[in-house]
Amino acid sequence: MDDAAVGAWLDAYVAAWRSLEPEAIAALFSPDAAYAYHPYDAPLRGREAIVASWLEVRERRHLWYQIDIGDADPATFVHYMRIAAHQVAGKA
Repeated sequence: MDDAAVGAWLDAYVAAWRSLEPEAIAALFSPDAAYAYHPYDAPLRGREAIVASWLEVRERRHLWYQIDIGDADPATFVHYMRIAAHQVAGKA
């Protein structure tokens, strides 16, 4: 897999995570894929299990933050994350 293919897969991953469209999620994984959200989690096994797990997040409130090259100040990062969390929680 070359750099362009990796970049395309990552773009598809972000698009699938944002849209939570089952077909977009399924297209990322092989039928026998293993997927873990965190390094020490037991992995989910199989495309269907992975898609079902991703779709569960539809019921959870969450936010998405993209770190850019200029985001070098931890205090500013925490400040804006706090604002975003309050907006998601309806406290803004």
